[in-house]
Amino acid sequence: MSSIIRNALVTGATSGIGQAIAETLAARGVRVIVSGRDAARGDVVVKKIRARGGDALFQAADLATAAAASDLAKASEKLVGSVDILSTTPASFRLGQLPRPARRPSMRCSPAMYAALSFLRLGWHQ
Repeated sequence: MSSIIRNALVTGATSGIGQAIAETLAARGVRVIVSGRDAARGDVVVKKIRARGGDALFQAADLATAAAASDLAKASEKLVGSVDILSTTPASFRLGQLPRPARRPSMRCSPAMYAALSFLRLGWHQ
């Protein structure tokens, strides 16, 4: 990886493909913010990355709302400064777990997409 790329935020990183992405980035020298809903699982991932010589931090987040995604973006900026890589790995849900919106949204958007849109709004893509 180029020395320009220093920090990554990986949502859904407490298990599955998100965890694999976080571990792979860390193995390549990127500082990773491991994000997910479960702090205990997040701590396990961070410890695993650190045990392999990587640099990782945990930031709890449940990206069910745009406000939560915005909060995660701000918390990430406080932790590491700029975020160079954003990997939005959505959590998995069993059918029927997600509440129906009170009104029909003008655009369908996953929780992970809210995070990406928040980063774009904050200008982190530049």
